Parts: sequence; structure tokens; C-alpha cells
Amino acid sequence: MKKILQPNIIFIIGFVLYVASFFLPTLNLSLGITLSGWEAMLLHFSEFAFLDNIGQYFAFLWTALTNFWVVGLIVGFIIGRNTLFLIILSILALLSSLSWFLLLAHSSVLILGYYTWIIGIILIIISRFLKKEEFIIS
Repeated sequence: MKKILQPNIIFIIGFVLYVASFFLPTLNLSLGITLSGWEAMLLHFSEFAFLDNIGQYFAFLWTALTNFWVVGLIVGFIIGRNTLFLIILSILALLSSLSWFLLLAHSSVLILGYYTWIIGIILIIISRFLKKEEFIIS
């Protein structure tokens, strides 16, 4: 019973934090403008219209697809599939979400919503691996 319950609790906490991050203040821009997570996501998607070269396009995709990879992890948790795809999605979701920190941490624009988002993603990834029997420690 403990093996089944622990990953589910971690998943629920991670999922709640992940969803809540879209409604929390995430970016603190100049002139006192603060954007919530969903507003920051829409702003980022609007950048697609201003890409000049293929390098910018791939950088945009790397950060824009983070939420799609996390949704894949959530769906995988629900249907219970554990494959190599789980490992790939986990790596992609973690690295691309942390790239936001590397890109913007120096300018101090990231606030509570971003850190809630990251913690949610990390807990979802942990719960996926705990659900896989060979990763569970008794």
C-alpha cells in the first residue's frame, strides 16, 4: 500500500503546484509590470512572430515545448506507461524548464510563479520514477 500511495501523493502535490504556477506572479518586468504564468506563456508564444533565424527558432522551441513535455509526463502517470519515453520526456522537461533560470536569473525577473512551476515539474518527474517499481525503495 505504501508503494502505491507515496508516488500518488507526490504527483498530486506536483500537479497542484504546476497548475497553481500559471496563476501566480511569474515575471517581474520593467515599469512595475508583473505577469502571471499563463500571461508569460502567451507572451513567449507571441515571440514566434519575431524570430529572425533558425537558431532563434530552435531556442524558442526548446523553451516553448516545456509545458507539452510536462503534459506528456502527466498523461504517462495517469495511464501508467513506463518506457524509455519517460526518461526522455523527464530530461527534456527538466532541462528546458531550467533553461529559463539560466536565461533570466541574472536579471531578477523570475519570481514566485516560476519557482512554483519548477518545483511542480520536479515533483511530477520524481513521482513518475517512484511509480516505476524498480525505482521504489522499500
